[in-house]
Formats: sequence, C-alpha cells, structure tokens
Amino acid sequence: MEEIFKQWTFYLAAGVEAIAGIIIAIAVIEAAVRAFLLFFKQGDKPESAKDDVRLRLGRWLAVALEFELAADILRTAIAPTWSEIGQLAAIIVLRTVLNYFLQKEIEKTAIHQGTSTENVGKISKDRKFPFISGRNAYEDGTERSAKRGQALEG
Repeated sequence: MEEIFKQWTFYLAAGVEAIAGIIIAIAVIEAAVRAFLLFFKQGDKPESAKDDVRLRLGRWLAVALEFELAADILRTAIAPTWSEIGQLAAIIVLRTVLNYFLQKEIEKTAIHQGTSTENVGKISKDRKFPFISGRNAYEDGTERSAKRGQALEG
C-alpha cells in the first residue's frame, strides 16, 4: 500500500511540474508575441508598454514557481533518504527566494506604473477575492479600481 502511495505521489508531482512547464511556455509565447508587436509598432513606444510585457511575464512566472514549489513539497513526502530531503529543501529555499524577489520586482514595476498593489493576493474577511473584474476588494467592503486607487460607486 505504501508503495502505491509513493508511486501516485510521484506521478502527481510530475503532473504538477508539467502544469508549471505549460504555464511557462504559454507565458513566454505571450510575452514574445507582445514584445514583437511592440517592437514593430510604428510611432512612440512608451516605456510603460515594455514594463507591461515584463510585468505580465513576471506574474505568470511567479504562478509557475508556485506550482514548482508544490511539486517539490509533494516530493518531500516520498523522499526516502535524508540526502534527498536535504536536496529538496535546498531547491525549495532557492525557489522561494526567487519567487520573493520576483514578486518584489512585480510590485516595484506596478508602483512605477501607478497600479495599486496594496491588497494583491489577499482575501478579505468576508471571503471576497481581491480581484473582481479588475477591482480590489478591501476588508472594509469597499472596492477600488486597481489603476486609479479610488473608491468605486455601487
């Protein structure tokens, strides 16, 4: 029974890692297409348009890193030796640090563009999700536009 659990956990970890690979591939393709369109666009190319490409790619890479981290956590459940557990722990620490600095870069770019990041990724007390149709839901029940940072009507 234990061997079956280990085998299924191994397959699950491989599947989660494959999902991360697909996310990365799609994100890179999207970023490349947007960059090429921006490169060949006639006229002024605002710096914010380039930052937008970087910001979107960075966000998707952060999502993919979370999937990779989940796969690593699954692997720790079936790692039979301390050596393998140590290697997985080092990988987890590196991916967590990378994700932390990637998130800081995303926040810095968003602030530079004038986008609010105050409640990004948080769930309010009444279980609303932070982004509802491009709006931030705050714990006090108000909603604010992510771009304008002001309260919205209704």
